[in-house]
Amino acid sequence: MLSTVRSNPGGANTSRYYGHILRPFVERIDPATATALDIERIVRAPRKDGKPRAPATVRQILIVIRHFLARACEWKLRPDNPAAGIKLPRIVEGPVRAIAALDVAVLLNAIPRLCSGRRNGHARAMRDVAFATAAIYTGLRRSELAGLKAGDLTGAWLAESGLAYASVRVKGGRTRQIVFPSQAVTAIRTMLAARGERLDRMQRDASLWGGVTGDSLARAMRAHAEAAGLGRVTPHCFRHGYTLVLLEAGRTVLDLQELLGHAHPSITDRYARRVRPAVAADNGPAIEAALKGKGGEP
Repeated sequence: MLSTVRSNPGGANTSRYYGHILRPFVERIDPATATALDIERIVRAPRKDGKPRAPATVRQILIVIRHFLARACEWKLRPDNPAAGIKLPRIVEGPVRAIAALDVAVLLNAIPRLCSGRRNGHARAMRDVAFATAAIYTGLRRSELAGLKAGDLTGAWLAESGLAYASVRVKGGRTRQIVFPSQAVTAIRTMLAARGERLDRMQRDASLWGGVTGDSLARAMRAHAEAAGLGRVTPHCFRHGYTLVLLEAGRTVLDLQELLGHAHPSITDRYARRVRPAVAADNGPAIEAALKGKGGEP
């Protein structure tokens, strides 16, 4: 029955996430005979450290199980869906952290120093600088950015300067043409040069980041931010920062919906209100102005 996750419309990360949630469920109880009480016990089980799961996590697990059992009903593997009658926990959404322009400047300046003395320190520093720069200038999700291959980049990347485009597989399994402002393009070129590689000589299916996974890149960002005194910073904080800068630059919710790749403007509106409590185009100038206005170098 776990094979049903392969038919979802999302990408590979979505399938892996569904499998991660469903595996404990099918290992502990038989999905064909599971009751509502069984499901409640599974979704509300404490974490490995003994602490209770957050309401948002409980909600995600329950939604995945609900869809899984609905598919089982469609296939006549069981007569009903006991998860459908379980009430989803209510989530009170508070503000999220949007990394400020000053913090981005501090982080980008600190990464080379933090990587010095390590094995392949220069190449690693240029990789992490490129990832952080691309994240803040494009607003892409971690998995979208980390999944870039050499073949996803257009011929404009070989030009001397200016913005370029990349074919990015985004959430939902769709492919979008994403603008990479010149600042992000330059950072990525510098990263490749530090590895001794040239884009026109790389295999099309070669990872842009040298085979490093999104999880490893996220851990590197967190480690750099903590060492620089910025506290906990995740790749999604860059997406929030991107959103905040564009909101302050006067972009509308419909503009942001297109730029962030949201399916519906109501999602973008909720997202924007959490980022700032109280259309593809070159957005590099807005981001760069925010960085320079805080006294940092992009």
